[in-house]
Amino acid sequence: MVDIDNKKMARDMAIGRFAKFVDKYLYWTDWTMVATMCGVIDLLNEPRHERVRRAQSWNDDDYATAISSFLREVFELDEQIGLAFISEITKQEELSSEAKNEFAQILSIFGDKSADATSLFQNISIPVVNKFIEVTWLPDDFYKRLIDEINLLYTNRLPMSLSILIRKLLENLIIDILRKKYGTEGLSLYYDTYRGRFQDFSVLLRNLDSKKEDFHYITSELDSSIRKINRFRETGNSGAHSIDVNLTINQISKDKDDINYIVQFLLRILQNI
Repeated sequence: MVDIDNKKMARDMAIGRFAKFVDKYLYWTDWTMVATMCGVIDLLNEPRHERVRRAQSWNDDDYATAISSFLREVFELDEQIGLAFISEITKQEELSSEAKNEFAQILSIFGDKSADATSLFQNISIPVVNKFIEVTWLPDDFYKRLIDEINLLYTNRLPMSLSILIRKLLENLIIDILRKKYGTEGLSLYYDTYRGRFQDFSVLLRNLDSKKEDFHYITSELDSSIRKINRFRETGNSGAHSIDVNLTINQISKDKDDINYIVQFLLRILQNI
């Protein structure tokens, strides 16, 4: 009994330290996404765990406490899924050397089982019966991961999160098109140096439209495509900022072909620059 209590005590300590680690290095973790991928979204949506996302949004002091409470319950349900959950969170961003060292220390507190956390998640099979986006070429792993997450949200019928990630996909493709085409000389086309961030999506679209003549050797269909992209941008904005939007998975499904066409269209431009 003492041994079991000691293990639980060590695990709870590790979870507490990891919660502070997230607060420090991975503050904007996409909890909805990771919870969905690990099959614990219903638990995250329980009222007792609403503080995880609310504290994050409002930069409240109890963010780490809310994370710790949620993760302890995940581990109580299934320790292996808990380890996979932690492993997946750390993949959301590139960690600094300092952060990697701190994370390694936290993993050591979990004991031997934590050593298999990464391989465990890689071996979890999530069936995707019907992909929302299907492409044959992607520039890097970032886009592969993003599209995998979009398809997972579609499978799990989560329209709000799905609309936001579709918007993110289109936005990032336009950023990469402008960056690849114009480089640092055209930095202002895609990056706001005053605010230290990428341009707003509406500005990116406006700048792409102003440069459409430069892409005629690849396509002459930018006009109509930009109008379609703008419509999906507005849908993604509603999903991200409105609590009163009545978006359904059926509504998004109706636009599946158009969205696939636009994604493939943008990828073709990016590939041929």
